[in-house]
Amino acid sequence: MMYNSSQIRDILFQCISGLEKQPEKYALDPEKDFSRRRKLPFYTLSRVLLSMAASCVDGEMVRYFELSNDKMPTVSAFLQRKDRLLPDAYSHLLSSFNSHIRYSFSILA
Repeated sequence: MMYNSSQIRDILFQCISGLEKQPEKYALDPEKDFSRRRKLPFYTLSRVLLSMAASCVDGEMVRYFELSNDKMPTVSAFLQRKDRLLPDAYSHLLSSFNSHIRYSFSILA
């Protein structure tokens, strides 16, 4: 099966949502971290991190939050939330994403 870009984006967002439901796989303290609703839940934090380019954190956050209707958190809040992630959080995310789309790319080879 071939995917278009919006389908691939949707698969990535589904994988982020799936990981968000399993804090034991990515949170430093699974019982506490990402358990309360904040300006930067795991889903939003992940999307900001994945959309970042080569600008400063403040510039990247302004760019991201101007595109959404959410109120922008402080850079300090962003960095504190990011520090609550285990180093292999995104390897879990990318592994999940790759398992969803692996078949379509193996056809192309």
